[in-house]
Amino acid sequence: MTDYIQTKWRDGSAFNHNLTSDEYFYNQIFEAVKKNVSAGTLPQFSRKTSSMPVELSTGKIINDENLIALEQIAASNNYNSSVWIFGDVLEKLRSEGIRLNFKKDAQPALCITKYANATHLFGNELYIAEGGAKTKAQFLYNLDSLDERSQEAVKKHVKTAQENVEAYSNENFSNYISNVKKSTYRKSSGSGRLKEFPKSCL
Repeated sequence: MTDYIQTKWRDGSAFNHNLTSDEYFYNQIFEAVKKNVSAGTLPQFSRKTSSMPVELSTGKIINDENLIALEQIAASNNYNSSVWIFGDVLEKLRSEGIRLNFKKDAQPALCITKYANATHLFGNELYIAEGGAKTKAQFLYNLDSLDERSQEAVKKHVKTAQENVEAYSNENFSNYISNVKKSTYRKSSGSGRLKEFPKSCL
């Protein structure tokens, strides 16, 4: 079981081996590729998943420089899932009392975004800073790094949270439409009275 969940990048952390976030990012890819070459598990030649990496809490695909890191790390750890989740989200679930058990030697992947904003991405693609801890360098965990019970607990919680957010958004939208209609009705009623005013003065 992994007691410590890595969330956002922290300069000077003992887990970072005195590397910068950029150095760590490329080093993890190098180590994973080296392991995959030795084991014959390069994802380009032995793809086990049929889809691109997707982040569970946002539902968005990861299709920038982080794609390489996630595919290589998944292959080197024999993860069969293409689903990843922010470490920050997992940490919050644990703080809420949800037990999370990781498989032995579970390895997170550091994802970074070098751009100032998300204008280089399509709407269904994840900009790292928009989720999790809201920072541009964050750790993500593959869903397959959790045991089966933990996987189900995480998916259930995320689904419930997304449904609540959707319901809240729909309610706010309905209230907005209702307010717009009321406002339009008041304006049209007021306009009618103004038009009739000159007649009453005749």
